[in-house]
Amino acid sequence: NYSDYPKAANKIARVGSYNQINIETIIALNPDLIVAWESGNSHHIIEKLRKLGFAVFVTEPRTLMDIPDVIKRLSLITGTSADKTIATYLKKYNALKIKYSKKTPVTLFYQYWNNPLMTVNGQHIISDVMRLCGAKNIFSDLKILAPAVTVESVVASKVEVIIVGGLLEQHHQWLNGWRKWKDLLAVKNNHLYNVNPDLLQRHTMRLIDGAKALCEKVDLAR
Repeated sequence: NYSDYPKAANKIARVGSYNQINIETIIALNPDLIVAWESGNSHHIIEKLRKLGFAVFVTEPRTLMDIPDVIKRLSLITGTSADKTIATYLKKYNALKIKYSKKTPVTLFYQYWNNPLMTVNGQHIISDVMRLCGAKNIFSDLKILAPAVTVESVVASKVEVIIVGGLLEQHHQWLNGWRKWKDLLAVKNNHLYNVNPDLLQRHTMRLIDGAKALCEKVDLAR
């Protein structure tokens, strides 16, 4: 339901969302290949599609360098070439690594949902983006990939930067919600930012552009 890039994606038939799909519609469309998201799509649904005879490519990138690998494998499966796109991605990645690898570490809280308050742990690909930028995820040690946390735990962490991934109509509200915690270092120094979630929360080649945006926000706190 959220597939809207490039613009041509808006013309593709909708078959459901990450947690629920219309099996009948998929059967009617009879695709040659189905791409699934391991931690987002139900394992039950993935197995059901396989039992129906569909070819299912399951992906779960956990690092920025997993992205070009996934794209390369998809290009081989589909008989297309992604070499130029991958080369551009790697060039951007290396530029960010050179620029930020030796920067002073900054603690960061990334909020991708508001109610309940949700973040990512150290195994999530967004945490790898943080590492590239020289930022430390304050919830990196949690076991759940995308855990719910409390406001109190964020406040107690004395975090230096808060970045929210809300859409335009959400992120102002989410950021304003933190401003009442005036003793929080990120609030006191006004290091409260938004990064376009379409860039950071989608496992595509545009993630490297989201990484650049996050690195630039983190750098403001140094």
